Amino acid sequence: VAALPVHVTLTPLPDLVVTSVQAPPNSVYGGQRITLTWRTCNQGEEFTDAPVWKDRVRLYSDPNRTTLVQDFGEFDNPNYLGPNECYEQSVELVLPVGISGSHYFVVETDSRNDLFENNESNNRGQVTAAMPVIYVAPPFLHVTSVTVAPAPPTEVWGGDQVTVTWTVKNTGGSPLVGRHWDHVIALS
Repeated sequence: VAALPVHVTLTPLPDLVVTSVQAPPNSVYGGQRITLTWRTCNQGEEFTDAPVWKDRVRLYSDPNRTTLVQDFGEFDNPNYLGPNECYEQSVELVLPVGISGSHYFVVETDSRNDLFENNESNNRGQVTAAMPVIYVAPPFLHVTSVTVAPAPPTEVWGGDQVTVTWTVKNTGGSPLVGRHWDHVIALS
């Protein structure tokens, strides 16, 4: 038996890389709607083999990505990519209320590993400079008035009707948008 070399040729593969992430360069406010834009390129030698993959957007409070502030979820890529082809994607995001200081967006392309790639370790890109966020206080709801009819000290008995009316006011620094709350009335 003779030892003969075996020549193996690797199949060319795609290699997705987030080449840029752009957030507003100037100060923004917590709760503000912003546009985030990123560019993803196929630096591999072959076409992508999936029509759709997901790009995940996250916001961190440090450049080393150790403190996650919010995961904004996944966004579909717009198309197949050939070698050296790119796409640019923009999304509207609402920053969380109650945060402040320097924040960093990170975009991870092919976040579910739907594509077989040359290099899976280079799928993340982040903004090159911190996005300064100015603190906006979160909403704060409190009851400002309560009336009861019939008014105390009138006696009421089991089965009698009592009307309770109250006013709730938001004294926080931002509106309560897209949220709901429950009211609870306790008798004592």
